[in-house]
Amino acid sequence: MTDSPIKIDTSTNQEPPRKKRRRWALWVIALVGLVFLACVIVMLPSLMKRKFSSETSTKVPLVTQVEPAIHAAPVDESQLQWISPTSGMPITLEYVPLGTQVILHLRPAELMAHGEGERVVAAMGPWGDRAVEQIVALTGRKLADIETLLVALHREDDAWQCTLRAMLVEPLPAEETAKRSTDESREIFFPNAGQGRVLVSCPRARLQELTQQGDNPAHLARDVERLLSRTDADRTVTLLMPAKFLDTEGSELFLDGGDSLPAAFHAVVPDNAGAVLLSWDWHEHFFCELAATIVQNAPAHRFTAKFAEQLKSAEERMAASLASAPPHPYGKAVEERLPAMLKTLSDYTRTSHEGGVALARCYLPIQAGHNLMMASRLRLSDKTSHLAIQPTASVADRLNQVTTLAFPKETLEKALEMLAVDLKIPIQIAGRDLQLEGITKNQTLSLDLGDRPGSEILVEVLRRANPDRTATGPADPRQKLVYLIRQSQANQPDAVIVTTRTAAKERGEELPEVFRVPEP
Repeated sequence: MTDSPIKIDTSTNQEPPRKKRRRWALWVIALVGLVFLACVIVMLPSLMKRKFSSETSTKVPLVTQVEPAIHAAPVDESQLQWISPTSGMPITLEYVPLGTQVILHLRPAELMAHGEGERVVAAMGPWGDRAVEQIVALTGRKLADIETLLVALHREDDAWQCTLRAMLVEPLPAEETAKRSTDESREIFFPNAGQGRVLVSCPRARLQELTQQGDNPAHLARDVERLLSRTDADRTVTLLMPAKFLDTEGSELFLDGGDSLPAAFHAVVPDNAGAVLLSWDWHEHFFCELAATIVQNAPAHRFTAKFAEQLKSAEERMAASLASAPPHPYGKAVEERLPAMLKTLSDYTRTSHEGGVALARCYLPIQAGHNLMMASRLRLSDKTSHLAIQPTASVADRLNQVTTLAFPKETLEKALEMLAVDLKIPIQIAGRDLQLEGITKNQTLSLDLGDRPGSEILVEVLRRANPDRTATGPADPRQKLVYLIRQSQANQPDAVIVTTRTAAKERGEELPEVFRVPEP
């Protein structure tokens, strides 16, 4: 067992020379992943020394307001949704770059002042200490000095980047708020509107964009945007992301145990989620919440019913996982209690839906949070502990699967994401290659192809997005958009790379037969 259960690789291997790994990404991606791991994906409750008593449960606040009615039937409080422990304003997106895919919002000072704060960091093991060091290095501030920290993940030059926006507990004097560099690739600046309390740390390439953008909020993907108004900036931790993030480009971020994430996530969260909002709070109790938009206008009540069913069966799946992959002696005492913990979690989770958004909330004792993180870290550090069976077919084999892809109007990026999810393969867009040819991944197209091999559908998508409409077929030299299957580094799956004919030729990469120009 390693000290750090998740190894992070921010390189997309778009070119033969290996790119220098950015240290900031190690902690920020791991922070997203570990929070995701610990609190929602595996959904493990506290390492409790005793069962919940009826006295404990009555102390948890309930929604008890009921519309008055004549001869109203008695209300079953056990079926009412848990009330939120906080009632803050939604998270704002000032100084968040365009193209942001994942939002992580934290309240560091509040957490560290809480009795559980140090335990939460300690539960993350040696990685937790490194994460704290990186936050301090990127912001120049200690956790106790940061009231709120927003981390935005976005793509830049076909690699993951992060921008941080920190609201400080106390304003800094004017002489300390002058713009300054942190290294050759990043900048720190203090917006005038922040009056010395707002600090932004961003890639140097995004500095001009963010300073010109000012306090005008950025826009997110449609499904993610729908959940933004439901966020609560008073929660200790909030994570907002597309539900398919781990199945698409997000999959390249996690290694050595992180490949368990998609399987564990889908073992609990139904597949028809469009975006997910995950939040956790440490006050009097430990509170966690999942909100999800539903794709294709499916009824939200069916999603919540499926979620409750999958969560209820998690106890049995975990028991089977422990039987097939016994825990390491170091974590045996914790992991062997997981099936019972999952049952308690299921018992104390309540689901509901409103306005097409599904909602699940759970209250646990205050110690649940850090025990939850420790148990998740230990279990998922073992690659054999997956909650679901991972497909072993190669990318080429999966491309030959027969499927259907139909939509009236979607962007190229969204179309490829839908196909990637359906075929269960990583499809990555080499954005830099496309930019050099003047091709945008946000262009729209329509498609209606049924019962075709995935490779044929992928070729047709690229044909319709090709800038030169005179191309007669995929083997025509004027067909600029192509794909290839790239061998990835150790511990990573092979990936389908959408690039251009010119870029592939310059790198000496071999194209599939369908794109090869016949010799004269």
